[in-house]
Amino acid sequence: MASLILLTFMHSVMAVEITTIPQVGPHFRILTLEKNENPQNILAIYTKLNGACEIEDDSKSRPVLDYYWLMDRQRYKPLNLLIRRGVSRRLSLAPQSNKNSFSLNVNDLRELKTDIANPSITVTSRKTDTGCVAQARMQLGPSDGERTLLLTGIYSESSKTFLPPFRKLLSLTLEGIDAKTGEVVRKTYSH
Repeated sequence: MASLILLTFMHSVMAVEITTIPQVGPHFRILTLEKNENPQNILAIYTKLNGACEIEDDSKSRPVLDYYWLMDRQRYKPLNLLIRRGVSRRLSLAPQSNKNSFSLNVNDLRELKTDIANPSITVTSRKTDTGCVAQARMQLGPSDGERTLLLTGIYSESSKTFLPPFRKLLSLTLEGIDAKTGEVVRKTYSH
């Protein structure tokens, strides 16, 4: 019974192909980003895989990594260029190691109190009996037993300021499943 529950959790943290948004085409949503301002709207972070379940490259030979809004958590809306640039600075793409993985530096965690040695997310892809899947993983720090989190989302809390960039990051919460135990994890980092 415990292994069935763990398999159910594992399946829920593996991105499967989404084909219902024609403006984006077939893709794999690897994470969602939620925020305290306008919480009804979430940012979907996705990649694309080819027929061999390898991560596709963009026009600059980098892994496909893109974003769109889900307004009211369901309606597609493209991201404007300024927000896209801001997100790309907060989740910067690291050099790709192979066709089945890439890493994202979680730069916001560098502004907060954390003991994570390498605040990065590793996105991997693989073929299963039912098709391709993609998954985001992150290793937590010693205070969390250095366990691996199968990441499903990030919640960002910020406040408005009068100086550029007009926002101050207050906290970041990582949400996902412990890769070994299947336990649901919500870990918050702040100043």
